[in-house]
Amino acid sequence: MQDFGEKEIAAVTRILRKKRLFRYLPAGQPSECDLFEQELARYFGVRRSLVVSNGSNALICALVGLGLRSGDEVIVPAYTFVATPGAVLAAGAVPVVANIDATLTLDPEDVRQKITRRTRAIIAVHMDGKPANMRALKALARKHKLFLLEDVAQAIGGSYGGKLLGTLGDAGCFSFNQFKTLSCGEGGALITRRQSIYERAVIHHDMGCSFRKVSKQFKTPLFLGGAMRASEFVGAIMRPQLRKLDHVSARLRQRKDIFSHALSEFERPLNDAAGDCATSI
Repeated sequence: MQDFGEKEIAAVTRILRKKRLFRYLPAGQPSECDLFEQELARYFGVRRSLVVSNGSNALICALVGLGLRSGDEVIVPAYTFVATPGAVLAAGAVPVVANIDATLTLDPEDVRQKITRRTRAIIAVHMDGKPANMRALKALARKHKLFLLEDVAQAIGGSYGGKLLGTLGDAGCFSFNQFKTLSCGEGGALITRRQSIYERAVIHHDMGCSFRKVSKQFKTPLFLGGAMRASEFVGAIMRPQLRKLDHVSARLRQRKDIFSHALSEFERPLNDAAGDCATSI
């Protein structure tokens, strides 16, 4: 359910009138992307966020942020969008497919069986807005000293155990494309509490990072990244979109209740019914 209105129109108009479409503005001037990153981090209660050009690049930047090396294995679910394993390959690692269970999210038991000495991370995908079994996956990650990354592309605003999806792992990644609950047409972001992940992600998303003020305080040595920057249009549109998230989520859940009542015998089991985004039955 998308909700576009006068606030989004005003945001785009504001950028056009400024005639500054690039996210990096002269010193001392906060950009729309800067402000959106601050607001996104505050909404999710995390230390850092980074807005990028799309959800796939958010996943790639987060994986690079983990410090993966060539040959490292990352466990992904059999049921997901191609961007999940594709991002692993783009980050130079090897995707290992694990089965899903009746919830259509990662089966923790099959994940356990797929862990090898080369495994470095697990990607929990909250597919169709349904939370994965984060309690079990976090326990596995902790036991085997693995990173846990959340693919929240289809589940922004969802939760597990009362905590917002994207905040339970080492990093969470979002998509804002045309088919998501919140949208600017094409965009993405990652959130994390870990400064080291944030620094590597920032460097990787912008090969011109050495020219940016943001990198001057980094402890991470600079390396050659890509070109995954978001424009000011992304930040400007997503600011009013983010403020609508609670309202949009409530409306979706109200509508799903109607369908759930009529189709209760067909409903699948959920890891956390209260955290369901209600974008699908």
